[in-house]
Amino acid sequence: MMNQIFKSKKKWLFLSIGIVIVVILAVYLSLPIIIKSQIHKKIDEVEKENNISLTIGEIKVNHCSLLGNTELDMHNIELKGKDCPDKFLTIDNLHTGIRIWRGLKLTKEIQELDAGQLTLNIIKRGEYNNYSFLHKQNPTEQKRNYCSRFNRLLEMVNRMCPDLLSINKLLINTQIDGEQQNYTLDNVSIKDHHLGGLLTLKPDTERQTQWNIKGQIDKRAKYYSGVLIAVAPEALQKTDGTKLKDTDIQLNKATFVMKVKDASNRHVKLHLAGNLDSLQIFHRYIAEEPVCINKVGGDLDIEIFPNKLQMNPTSTLKLNHASIHPFFSYEKNKKSHIILKIEEKKCRASDVFSSLPDGLFTIVPKLKVHGNIDFKLLFDCDFANINKMKFDFDIRSSDNTFGIDSGKQLITKYNKSFEYTFEDTKPGTKKKIEKKVLIDSVKNPYFCPFSKIPTTLTGAILTNEDPSFFRHRGFIKDAIRNAMAADLQAGKLLRGGSTISMQLVKNLFLNRKKIFTRKIEELLLVWMIEDKHLIPKERMFEIYVNIAEWGPEIIGLGEATEFYFHKKPDEITLGESLYLASLIRAPKQYPYTIDNKGIPHAARQKEMRYIAGKMLERGLITGEEYAALDTRIHIYAPKRIEK
Repeated sequence: MMNQIFKSKKKWLFLSIGIVIVVILAVYLSLPIIIKSQIHKKIDEVEKENNISLTIGEIKVNHCSLLGNTELDMHNIELKGKDCPDKFLTIDNLHTGIRIWRGLKLTKEIQELDAGQLTLNIIKRGEYNNYSFLHKQNPTEQKRNYCSRFNRLLEMVNRMCPDLLSINKLLINTQIDGEQQNYTLDNVSIKDHHLGGLLTLKPDTERQTQWNIKGQIDKRAKYYSGVLIAVAPEALQKTDGTKLKDTDIQLNKATFVMKVKDASNRHVKLHLAGNLDSLQIFHRYIAEEPVCINKVGGDLDIEIFPNKLQMNPTSTLKLNHASIHPFFSYEKNKKSHIILKIEEKKCRASDVFSSLPDGLFTIVPKLKVHGNIDFKLLFDCDFANINKMKFDFDIRSSDNTFGIDSGKQLITKYNKSFEYTFEDTKPGTKKKIEKKVLIDSVKNPYFCPFSKIPTTLTGAILTNEDPSFFRHRGFIKDAIRNAMAADLQAGKLLRGGSTISMQLVKNLFLNRKKIFTRKIEELLLVWMIEDKHLIPKERMFEIYVNIAEWGPEIIGLGEATEFYFHKKPDEITLGESLYLASLIRAPKQYPYTIDNKGIPHAARQKEMRYIAGKMLERGLITGEEYAALDTRIHIYAPKRIEK
């Protein structure tokens, strides 16, 4: 009896084992179908979630296991935004190792990726682009959460960088508002956390640049680094024999490091470091010629909050031998709020001056200096209330050690006779105007020395342009602040806030073109001239009125009084002085200020009387002079401007 029971149990045991084996075999044989089904399901989810179109011509399962490790071959992959005509990414063939599931959960782990040719197209035409889906807002998260955006971007980078990566060729084509750049990455690989490859940049010109790529990607430690080393660096060259491209960059070496120290949806903390060696850069808004910088970079401590980005003052920005430690904050609520603070004390002046690159700066790098300088800057603007903007800056040598060893003559030469070149374009045309003016009382009959400038004209100009000129040290902070506030509210440059000292430095040492970086040199030159009294105030004002434009191609006070009144400067009346002072800001507009009889319009007469009222308040004219003022002066200048 027992023997029969034992045989029966043994029979059922073998039968059960056989059934399990059959089931396992059936499941294993069905895995390719299950995996393909899961992949297509995941593609549908991704398309719907990210508003994209992802198509794969063929999916082949080469290997799979019950543990979820799978190897796939895919062909003819295309990715683009939903209803977007331009493809964002195409891949001809792709071999990948994926962990499809862990336990019973579907995962996104790409363990291995081997691709033939990838083509990435980045296109922007006006408001249209083909990459908007990359920063699509997750509907479940708070609006404009910078922490979440950073974490999503980091997650995307990690997914795109598996532990084992090999890409034969990656083509990156950019078309940004008509300007095209083509990048090629050959033999891109990631193995044992190390990144390698060859980057080739070929813009729409004959010049081609190549860099070797080395780096490290440690996703667990959240550490990412990279180095670009130029294969055969070249100097920027003019493309057609006369000019460079609108924008051009060349460098020998670039390094980058990012270490993420904390990453949640409420706070992200990271350290960024980077350096560019032997950088050459050209852009028409930076300088007129290529700018060469030996070394530029920084070590930045960054914090990200849901609605704020912040760079802490433990950060360092470096330019050659000079460095600063700025604090920067950008907060976005209904309106933006920007704060920038820099406060550097006892910086070695020689390091600062020698670090300013030629091409970007013209006079300052040629000066040999000693001692220390201090620099302070505060810009605090809540765009919800621009009128309460805070602005302050200062340049000084608090320990009084600053001095100029050589090159001072580049500035003091203007205390003697010199030739000034006025450059402009003819109104309504592109025709260039160039006029030489001798600042010399002997050789130039129109030159007006300071002693011959009527006190009424001096008072009118200063009242209208720079009331504290003979008292300030080159800057009027409130005027600059008010001008910046007006510009920000208007969204364009309306007012400059420049003193006569600043205008003189711009015209004598720099040029009339609006290049942002020239403002830095302008501030340094004004400070040195005023602090060291390199050019006396009287001489500065004398030069100012003798090189100022008073009308179309009317340069200098002597020409102006002859052109408008047929008089010499010391012969003009109070009314005529007021009219000239009202012209300085827009001298080419003079025909629109007078009627057919040569009398100023009512609006211009009102402005002249307003200036006179301010002069009366400051004690520059008497009550009797103000009462006797006649603004109906006669102007002999022609009513029409010849083109």
